[in-house]
Amino acid sequence: FSCVVEREEPAGQLRSQILEPIKVVRDMPVAKIYEVADGSYTLDFGKNSAGWVRISMAAEAGTEIRIKPAEMINEDGSVNAVSLRNAHPVDTYIFKGDGVEEYEPRFTYHGFRYAQIFGLKEKPVEGQFTGCFVRTAVSKIGDFNCDNDIVNKFYDIRIRRRKVQDRRMQYSWRSY
Repeated sequence: FSCVVEREEPAGQLRSQILEPIKVVRDMPVAKIYEVADGSYTLDFGKNSAGWVRISMAAEAGTEIRIKPAEMINEDGSVNAVSLRNAHPVDTYIFKGDGVEEYEPRFTYHGFRYAQIFGLKEKPVEGQFTGCFVRTAVSKIGDFNCDNDIVNKFYDIRIRRRKVQDRRMQYSWRSY
């Protein structure tokens, strides 16, 4: 961290949120599991989305699970972060050791299809990890469908991408 620099308070008027909050709109089960040589596991949720991974499992107190999301994987099954440029997202959870615990991040989301899980003592089983697809909680008022599967898939991808971009644009000016 760099030293703190005092600034003038921002001008303007505090206003309520312009856009609806994000919400989980679909739970995505794990479609495939890759066992990586370093002892980690990469989960494939089958579709690239914006969101996070929910944990629901029991572990000994102090067990640390790290989740590294990405949009691609390498040949060895590890996640490939090249599309993330300089970002290095990792979600970490440390278990209390108090039976089945549930965790999902509260202040972040990621673009991902894959999630490499570090810290597991054994291969994950169904229900322990769920992909949570999120989007802005606006109501859908229309749809599109035609007899061309390629066009339908393009529409589906474009709608998901637009929702993510809308959310990023809303907050991008606040980062500077």
